[in-house]
Amino acid sequence: MGPCLSKRPFYELGSSELAALCRALGVSETHAVRVRRFWFRAGLRSPHLPGIPLRLATALAELDFRLPRVAAQVRDPADGSCKLLLEMADGARVETVLLPMRDWLAQCISTQVGCAMGCAFCRTAQMGWRRDLSAGEMLAQVLVGAAVAGRMPRNLVLMGMGEPLANLDAVLAFLAEITDPQVFGIAPKRITVSTAGLVPGILRLAEARAPCQLAISLNAADDATRMQLMPVNRRWPLAALVEAARTYVAKTGRRVLVEYVLLAGVNDRDEDAARLAELLAGLSCTVNLIAFNAHEGTGFRAPEPARIARFRARLREAGLPVTLRASIGRGIRAACGQLAAGSCSPRASRVRISAASPS
Repeated sequence: MGPCLSKRPFYELGSSELAALCRALGVSETHAVRVRRFWFRAGLRSPHLPGIPLRLATALAELDFRLPRVAAQVRDPADGSCKLLLEMADGARVETVLLPMRDWLAQCISTQVGCAMGCAFCRTAQMGWRRDLSAGEMLAQVLVGAAVAGRMPRNLVLMGMGEPLANLDAVLAFLAEITDPQVFGIAPKRITVSTAGLVPGILRLAEARAPCQLAISLNAADDATRMQLMPVNRRWPLAALVEAARTYVAKTGRRVLVEYVLLAGVNDRDEDAARLAELLAGLSCTVNLIAFNAHEGTGFRAPEPARIARFRARLREAGLPVTLRASIGRGIRAACGQLAAGSCSPRASRVRISAASPS
């Protein structure tokens, strides 16, 4: 007799738990891979697959094969981005964003309901922290996104609501599932995990050689300014953070993406660029500049385009690789720093995964 699964969402069963269920039922673990592949790739609506032993199908019938409810969604006609407000089984709501690129799809994933980091320029911080998301709930965001878009995302960025490294066990479990070549097979180089600067988490990612790229939200090159913008800097100041980044590079051989939100009159001056270049000297990294995306409840504003161009030029002159992030989704409050559950236009539905290949 197998364990009672009592209508748990199927997406909450990780591959190891499903394999354990097969063992408990006395059937081959290969059926666990088959079930996951068919459900996630081919739109399985029930556990009754051809060739699945009856005892496994009977146990799986106790599960809920639906995905989280799409409580609301809104599209930006300017760039095609789509923000989804998802309602989890306990009623908690999170946002995820589909980002259409030239010929592929990216998706921004949330890792917590709200956020405890308190960054002054971020709208999610105004919610406070409510709870962590499970690995299955992160996976469910991808699956709902695939159902809405009709295709799996090629790239994932864990840059939505929450601080990923404050929920690292669940994030690592999610990364293991989403990169599993037998089911999803998303390449680690196409997954980016962003942190506000939790040094122990960065070191743990390095030690585990987690299958992802690392982005660090820096936003200032001196401790005084960064502490005003990001309270996390009080516990892990810039020297400790940059040293952790160097350790990460040394252990993994991967470059770090340094995210820098430009705030007019706060961190966008020539001297800020000079300090940033000095701070990052010798670190294998790329600086990703982000013009502040406005939202209510903050007095910040983005610099003028000429000032952004000058800041970028100063960094390049200092020898730093620099990119400027396109603010996709700004028109629907889906760009960097704008997410806060509940800001979509209402359009509720319960989603089942559609037939969509992850290729």
